[in-house]
Amino acid sequence: MHSPSPASLPLPIKRLPLLLVPLSLFVVLSLFSMRQMNRHTAAATSTATVAARLTAVEMTTARQGMAGTIATLATHIYGENKRHGLLLAVEAYDLIKWETNPPPAIKHAIWQVLTTGTVMTTTGTLKMETAVMHNKKWVVIREADETFRLLDLDADNPSNGSLQIAIDEPLEILDAFVSSDEHWLAVRTKSNRAFLYDLTQSDFWREPIVLTAESVIEQLLFSPNSGWLGTVGKDSHHVEVWQMQQDGVSQKILLPPLGDGVGETAVSLANVTSMGFDFSGQWAAVGYADGTVALWDLHMVQRQTEIVPILLQTNGVTITAVSFAANNEWLMATTQQADGSPINYLWHLDIESLLKQACATAGGNFTDQEWENYFSPLPYHATCTGY
Repeated sequence: MHSPSPASLPLPIKRLPLLLVPLSLFVVLSLFSMRQMNRHTAAATSTATVAARLTAVEMTTARQGMAGTIATLATHIYGENKRHGLLLAVEAYDLIKWETNPPPAIKHAIWQVLTTGTVMTTTGTLKMETAVMHNKKWVVIREADETFRLLDLDADNPSNGSLQIAIDEPLEILDAFVSSDEHWLAVRTKSNRAFLYDLTQSDFWREPIVLTAESVIEQLLFSPNSGWLGTVGKDSHHVEVWQMQQDGVSQKILLPPLGDGVGETAVSLANVTSMGFDFSGQWAAVGYADGTVALWDLHMVQRQTEIVPILLQTNGVTITAVSFAANNEWLMATTQQADGSPINYLWHLDIESLLKQACATAGGNFTDQEWENYFSPLPYHATCTGY
C-alpha cells in the first residue's frame, strides 16, 4: 500500500505543516521567554539570598557589638554593683550564645564576671582530682643521680623485664612522668632541660628529645589527654607548654607573665606556683604567688588570636595547687592564708551552670527602672527565668 500523497490528504491535514511552523516558533519563543524569566527569577533569588546573607552578617555584627559593649560594662559595673554586673554578663551571653565562634575577648569578659561572681570557698584540706593521671602500666624508679629504671607492669616479670636508662649528660634526675596514653616518658632533671622518650619505639632510650626551658624546671606534667606537656621554671613568672604529636613536639607556647597589660585586671608580676590542665586539653590553669589564678584557653593561644586569660582572684597569700574536676565543670585552687591555714576556691566552668548560679546570686531580674537605665529604648524582658 502506497502512502497517501499530499493531494489526497484532507484539507485540515494538508494545512498541518503550515500550522506547525508558527506553533514551533511560538514554542521556541515561549521557551526563550521562560528561560529569560527563569534567569531574572534566579537573579532576583540570588540577590535576595545575598541580601539575606548580608543582613544576617550585619545582624551578627550588631549583636556582637552590643554584646561587647554590655560585657565591657559588666566588668566595670561589677566592682560597684555585683548584682548588676552578673545580670549584664548574662544579657551579653544571651546575644552570642548561638554563635559557633564568638569573639574571644567578649567571651572571656563574660566568663570573667560570671566566674568571679559565683566562686565558692571551703576551709580545710580539699581532696583534689589531680591533673596528672596515674599510669597503671609503667613504673619509673630512680636508681642514681643520672640513671633510672623503667618497669613494664604488663610483663610476666616486671623486674626482669625492666630497662635501666642513663642520661648522657651529668644531670641529676629528679622525677619522671608517663603520659596517660603511654606514648611519652618525660624526665625532669635539675636543670632547664627535660628529656622526652617515645615509648612506642623499641629502642626509645637511645635518642630522647631534649626540651630546653628558659629556667630550671621545678614542675613538669602532662595534660590528661596527653596533648600537652607543661613546665614551670624556678622563680618564673610564666609557663612553657609544648604541644605533643605522634612523632614528637610540634610547637612550644609561652604563657606570658601577668601584669604588663596581660588580662583585664591589673595584678602584680608574681611568680608561678602551680599549674594544671583540664581533661579536654583546652584549658590550662596557672596559680601565682599573689593569690591569682589565670585560666588560659590553649586553643585560642595556639591560634595566636588574643592571648588574654580569665583572671580569678582569691584572698589568699599564694596559690599552692590548682586542679580540674574530671567532668571539666569545676576548677579548684588551694590558697595559703597569712596564718598558714588553707582555703579552697571552686569555680564553675560549665556555662549553663555559671548562668544559673549567676541568676541565683543576683537574686532576680532587673527592675523596670534598672532596665531603662541600661537598655532604653529596648523593650523589657526577663534576664533570668524563674524569678
